Amino acid sequence: MRWFLLASCVRALMLSSRPAVRRPGLTSREVTMSYAFDYSLNRRRTDPSMTQSMERRRRVALPHLSLEEEIRLGQKGFVERQRRQGGTGDAFIVVDSKLSMEEIWSTLANVPRWHSIMRGVKSSTVKETTRDGAVRAKFTVTKLRLPANLVLRPSAEARTVLFGLDDKCANIAIDSLQGFWHCEPSPNGGDRTRVWLAASVAACAIVPNLAIDYVASKALRRATQWLV
Repeated sequence: MRWFLLASCVRALMLSSRPAVRRPGLTSREVTMSYAFDYSLNRRRTDPSMTQSMERRRRVALPHLSLEEEIRLGQKGFVERQRRQGGTGDAFIVVDSKLSMEEIWSTLANVPRWHSIMRGVKSSTVKETTRDGAVRAKFTVTKLRLPANLVLRPSAEARTVLFGLDDKCANIAIDSLQGFWHCEPSPNGGDRTRVWLAASVAACAIVPNLAIDYVASKALRRATQWLV
């Protein structure tokens, strides 16, 4: 996907040639905690029963949006936020799309077509689908066609795709990567679908901080342009 998921972000950082020497990065728990979501703002605008149903289905903790971000989302149709510290960074973007939930989920579930929909993804190939539904896929990204090997874990019920590095493949540019796509009815109504793309990445020492800045500032926006 144009990033798929970290689309360019991750892709630009990913190379596969030799095993990476891992250093402490953001764990799955730390990523979840950093994206702790407060439902209070949404409760004022949504039917309580729908909110409870959405909470039961969620497999991820969504970022909390401030009142200012909620207003900006209503005006511009998207909001994004980035954070970087040294060689680690995380970012998210949320879009209120005019596309239906079915259209969006169909696109996210069709990994082999990501390269034709998402900017920055030059090719997308499914290598294996495991018994538990995990998808091992290889992407080439950016104009340099850098290889990126990811494991995707889609859940049609939760309308969520979790993703991370494929530990069975070598990645010398990134120590750790995890993130998710998630879609649900927009609390702003209007038959819109709210789509979240979030990612956290820890780069190897050889990767310049400018690369992390690119991941945080541009990749997610490029990956979600098809939603607008």
